[in-house]
Amino acid sequence: MSKVQKSPAVVSEQLTHDEWLARLNEEVLTPAEVLDRLKVSYKKNPEKKVYELTRRRGNRPPMPSHRVGKQLRFYWSEIRRWQSDVQQLRAAA
Repeated sequence: MSKVQKSPAVVSEQLTHDEWLARLNEEVLTPAEVLDRLKVSYKKNPEKKVYELTRRRGNRPPMPSHRVGKQLRFYWSEIRRWQSDVQQLRAAA
């Protein structure tokens, strides 16, 4: 029997027409670009840190991501919303 690898959580959401049009103009980010924008320094294999954040751990929601082939891509608006959600969870704890 072969083991099935679990892929990182992928956000699937329903967008309104206006949100969809705005998304067309939004820049798609790579894991390295996400780290740069978050101003996170991670010396050993920085992209691995981003991939870890896309997985569900404890009560922290996974970082929203989209698969393009074998790679992950991100929308900055989703990352900002995710940051806000995580901060609210921490404040409530």
